[in-house]
Amino acid sequence: MPRGIGSLSGLQTLTAFVVGKGSGTGIRELRELQQIQGRLYISQLNGNVSPFDALKANLVGKPGLSELVLEWGGGSEDAKDVLHVLMPYKNLRRLGIKNYGARKFPDWLGNGAFQVLKILHLSNCPNCLHLPPLGQLLTLQHLSISHFDKMETIGLEFYAQGSPPFKSLITLRIKEMSKWRELKDLELPGTFASLEELYLVRCPQLIGDLPRGASMPKRLEIDDCPKLDLASLVNFSGLLSLKLARVNIEPLDLVPLQGLEELDVLHPTAGLLPLCLQLDVPITSLKTACFSSPPETEDNRWSLHYLHIKGEGDSLHFPITSFPQLNYLDFKSGLLDWHGGNGLCLERLYDLAIYGTLHFREEGLCACKLTTLVIHGSDSLEALPKRMRSTLTSLRLLSVDEFNELVRWFAYKPYNTQNQKLPELEVAAERMHSSLASLQSLSIKGYNKLESFPEGGLPASLRTLCIKDCPWLLMNLNNWPLRSLVSLEHLEIGGASNVHLFPERDLLHLFPERDLPTTLTHLCLKNFPFRVILNSSELQRSCSQLEELKISYCKEAKFEAEEHKREIPRSLCSLEIYGSPLLEEWIRRELERNPSKISHLCRINIGGREF
Repeated sequence: MPRGIGSLSGLQTLTAFVVGKGSGTGIRELRELQQIQGRLYISQLNGNVSPFDALKANLVGKPGLSELVLEWGGGSEDAKDVLHVLMPYKNLRRLGIKNYGARKFPDWLGNGAFQVLKILHLSNCPNCLHLPPLGQLLTLQHLSISHFDKMETIGLEFYAQGSPPFKSLITLRIKEMSKWRELKDLELPGTFASLEELYLVRCPQLIGDLPRGASMPKRLEIDDCPKLDLASLVNFSGLLSLKLARVNIEPLDLVPLQGLEELDVLHPTAGLLPLCLQLDVPITSLKTACFSSPPETEDNRWSLHYLHIKGEGDSLHFPITSFPQLNYLDFKSGLLDWHGGNGLCLERLYDLAIYGTLHFREEGLCACKLTTLVIHGSDSLEALPKRMRSTLTSLRLLSVDEFNELVRWFAYKPYNTQNQKLPELEVAAERMHSSLASLQSLSIKGYNKLESFPEGGLPASLRTLCIKDCPWLLMNLNNWPLRSLVSLEHLEIGGASNVHLFPERDLLHLFPERDLPTTLTHLCLKNFPFRVILNSSELQRSCSQLEELKISYCKEAKFEAEEHKREIPRSLCSLEIYGSPLLEEWIRRELERNPSKISHLCRINIGGREF
């Protein structure tokens, strides 16, 4: 912190204060700053702070503060005495305490005098054994407790006495409690009366029942609590969203499923998925689901709009006929064998994301309104079924990685630059510019054989283009038909890891002569492992609308040799250069010698440092 900051008695905004060891940066510097308001984050409350110094900070005399975060960098039992005198003014609405090292919290934390406190976060308190009576905070709406490594029991003192505790609490999150075994239940009517969301995450020793007072949450997430008895789920009749992972569900017939809108089951051993399929009446309310494997039934017609499948290992058979209302399908890992009768058309499917090996049967899927297609890691898929390819005219976003179908959309050369014949790529069955006429975003990654774009060019409708790890295509960068992309706004080019195989072509002049579209607003260059000369004067001439330029990990990239030609586009607002020492050195020199060249920039980040 700047020395003498405490003398700025009229200061109203101070979002962060890092406690230092010097006399001019200690926490007592906050004493005269009575006018600060809004958010204040105080960090490094270590051995640098004594209770006497903390008292001098006079947080209780700062009524304008609405949000306060107190963070230790590691501590001991002495932290309690410091926190005791750091009590804020009663108008606080949000409070966070991090890395607190004492065993107990001071009494003021559960003080009912905080009549407007709505959000409380307690995290990384490794020695704490007991929680204060937080139930007395009558206006508290969101409570998060995490990483209390030694805490074994949350007892009745947590609730406090008198009127029903936590009557305003909406969200309760308890996670990363490695030794926590028990949450004592007050069993008082009205406890957690307003609770809508309950999250219990990675509490492997937790036993017993769910709190009985919390009978009406709308969202419940339980993850990695294998010893928790979930029989009390029968009381959660108002659930709209249920997520279960690494838990033990017995008996199954107690799980309330009717009325659910979102269901997430990450492990088939949980047994919940078979239960879904045994229901006499389909879960017609369900709109979003995440399964470890798709339901193997074609009898019920689900009303799902969003379906996520996180498969592992064996082949997964997908009964597409069961999901006629599907809008979004996301499949990750494993092998998906897509089946369903001929003539099937998912008229409402807009987004399809496949991360894994995909097989289509027969004529495949007709998705005439598909706008987003993501296919990564499907190297065994030679081509989309013909019927499906003919329905991609509405596609707006395409992202592909190791997907052989790309050979049908691009025009290839029969020989590569090493004069080796590539017979399998001699004929292109289709041209991208006609098949994907509505495409606005294109991302291509990991194609070693791809040398050029389609003969007819890329779709003129493209607004975003991202090319990564395509070595032959990258070496022909100056032949890319970028100028014809009259709508292009975002361009990202990522280098190829194996370009070192071509040492005779290790010098690349980027954008030598009016190759860039005038509509470009964002340009990002990453991971160029060979020598690059960047034509900054061409950026100045062509990119009159360029607002953001990012260059990272281009170790041998530099601007053209002539000093007078080196320009930063006047339209540029943000410049970020990282891991590119030659460019970083030039920018730093300009900051010192000729700052007028870059004075128009709103943001400059060089090597991770903001200027």
